[in-house]
Amino acid sequence: MDLLKYGMENRRSSSAVRRRLAETVLNMEKAGADLEESRIEKSGIELPEMDDEKMLREIRARIRTEAKGKTESDL
Repeated sequence: MDLLKYGMENRRSSSAVRRRLAETVLNMEKAGADLEESRIEKSGIELPEMDDEKMLREIRARIRTEAKGKTESDL
């Protein structure tokens, strides 16, 4: 199950356990998004005008490619 979807659906649950778990999941997703945003800002990737999903896929692919290049050159 998508963690973000789980968190959004259960953040106002009547069960305290589900609410707490949903809050934790949402905080994890937020932290992950913040990290990714920070990496993008540091990498100097210019953001073209396009829909968000396509743009995010391209950015992730570019980050993976650059990370692979750095690991291979370190050997």
